[in-house]
Amino acid sequence: MRAFPHFPRLELTDASSSNTPRIFELRTYFSHSEAAGMTKIGMFDTGGEIEIFRRTGLTPVFFAQDLTGAGLPSLTYLLTFPDLATRERNWRTFGSDPAWRRLISTPGLTDREITTGIDNQILSPASFSQI
Repeated sequence: MRAFPHFPRLELTDASSSNTPRIFELRTYFSHSEAAGMTKIGMFDTGGEIEIFRRTGLTPVFFAQDLTGAGLPSLTYLLTFPDLATRERNWRTFGSDPAWRRLISTPGLTDREITTGIDNQILSPASFSQI
């Protein structure tokens, strides 16, 4: 994986250092071409999507372009939440955000144009997790 240029490092929350109960959401977006994949990366990295995430309660840990594996081109990111209820509430807030709705309705940026699928996993950290 290669970190996004404007998100070059892991961002750890206070929950990481205190080993507070939390969950992670690992998401991978697949694209039909390199150009489409780079467009989706741009939406996150410089197009405002990460800022919308933060404003609506989606807490990022990392964003990266996948360099190997099946299904390339793809990107993967990790979010963290205190629990599933918070995750659900914050995704609803994100999905109805006016700036997000404008971004995804922009010609050239619609899901159909730049993604072919999304893999989503909910994870729990091990007791010794550093993140």
